[in-house]
Amino acid sequence: MNKTITKIRWENGGCLPTPLASIWILGKCNLGCKHCYEGRSKAQKQVLPKERVKLIMNKLAPFVNSFSFMGGEPTLHPDLPELCDYAQQLGKYTLLVSNGVAVDKSMVKSLRDKVDCVKLGMDGTTDNYHDMVRGKGAFAKTLRAWEAMTPHISTMCKFTLNAQNIENLPQIADFYQQLGAKRLILNGWLKVGRGANIWNKHFALSSRQRQTINEYVTRELKPRYNVFPISRSCSLDNGCKVMPARTFYVDSRGAVSPCIFSAGLGVGNILSPDTNVETLLMQVNKIRQAHNNLHEPHKQVQKKHEMVVMKPTTFMPELAMQACRH
Repeated sequence: MNKTITKIRWENGGCLPTPLASIWILGKCNLGCKHCYEGRSKAQKQVLPKERVKLIMNKLAPFVNSFSFMGGEPTLHPDLPELCDYAQQLGKYTLLVSNGVAVDKSMVKSLRDKVDCVKLGMDGTTDNYHDMVRGKGAFAKTLRAWEAMTPHISTMCKFTLNAQNIENLPQIADFYQQLGAKRLILNGWLKVGRGANIWNKHFALSSRQRQTINEYVTRELKPRYNVFPISRSCSLDNGCKVMPARTFYVDSRGAVSPCIFSAGLGVGNILSPDTNVETLLMQVNKIRQAHNNLHEPHKQVQKKHEMVVMKPTTFMPELAMQACRH
């Protein structure tokens, strides 16, 4: 496992080594979450062959410092351990984003020396909230993943707050810290993919609810940062920031966009032998700058919650490394 990327590792409160490339590796999933960013697509049953994933990593390796594998549910990819190991061989911080349902002791054993951190998606501190979004029995299965993973792999919690589970907010940090999470990332329900479906509108956070969440984080959770690191995603932090070279997302077609929320703006095909990757990434950064609020901007969130960020004008990984969202 790569231990030399940062002095203080991200899961322990340091900075994520950016730029980060999130790579779509399959569409298959074992849940039907109501906030799934993927929604319905022709790629739902597609599995990207390991050779293509490695080709993407090889092309991006000179320009990024971290790889994240996404789906679908990445733990269902038949070659996941090999892909994680390859990312480590390239010297990259390696991250998985998972629902945890398929994780067992055997999988943990196959991944423990090949991945730096696993981010488990959660929607409640009890089954009634979590299963409301992810389906009956999902909470119990994911708790088993926590039990299997935390002794062997650094694990963090990505908790998606919505209008129905917001009352969980005071319990979230203590609950997941006790489960063994190294870090908590709070996410907000976004009108993306299935989250945009009309029948899911009662989960969407109001501007007032977002403000309440941010005020609570600042008042109650940030003072605990040195003990249990807390982060907010851009879905709560006043929308996407102009941050060239911070993140890239490669979709099922090989198109590249600034992040998964902006996948519809993807350009090029990184798999094409004719693609100049540096030129493609600079093109993506121009898109990022032109659409600095790529998903619905949360303009009513108070400015005191905004984070001061660096705004380099060209593709410069060494500058992006200095930017750290806490």
